[in-house]
Amino acid sequence: MDRLPRTLIGALCLFVVTGGVALASSEPTPPPGPPPALLLSFLLPGGLILLLCAALPEDRAAGAATGAVIAWGLACLAYWAVGFAFHFGGVAVVSDAPDLAGLYWEYSLLDVTWGTGWGMIGLRGFLLADAAATPGALTLFLAQLPLLGVVAVSLQAVLWWRGRRGLMVPAALLVGGLLMGGSPVAPEEESGEEPGMTE
Repeated sequence: MDRLPRTLIGALCLFVVTGGVALASSEPTPPPGPPPALLLSFLLPGGLILLLCAALPEDRAAGAATGAVIAWGLACLAYWAVGFAFHFGGVAVVSDAPDLAGLYWEYSLLDVTWGTGWGMIGLRGFLLADAAATPGALTLFLAQLPLLGVVAVSLQAVLWWRGRRGLMVPAALLVGGLLMGGSPVAPEEESGEEPGMTE
């Protein structure tokens, strides 16, 4: 038997044993810090960067990897500045989580006479300050970064492959600030308010 299959089988057994011990423990509260699944999700954009490097010739791989990391960083910066507020600035309309209670301001063009409208853009939580400076909001922000990385790295790979490197910085800022942040928030609850800003 080769060493690699024995190592994989041992790792699987260790995972099953430690997982069983963790499930059998009677600790009522989760450990502090971000959940392990959230931390593991950061491997997805990292793996995509490695896949991009493997697809390119050796002399271009290092530059592509550097560009991908920079694109992901710029997209995260734009998402921190405005994208999170656009994305989740009105999430308290549909969520009862106490950590998200301050994110209760969104804009909608739909009148409540049409039924439950849709929040089109959130307006709270810019720079992750004030209402967004809670553990729940920060965890929500961190949970979006791997997906943001996949989108930013994929777009950067296409631009790198086509030789349009000058568009990488604006594309990363656009992805982080508007495309990820400009998606619909969630359906509003009927409240009898006029259309427009909800606070």
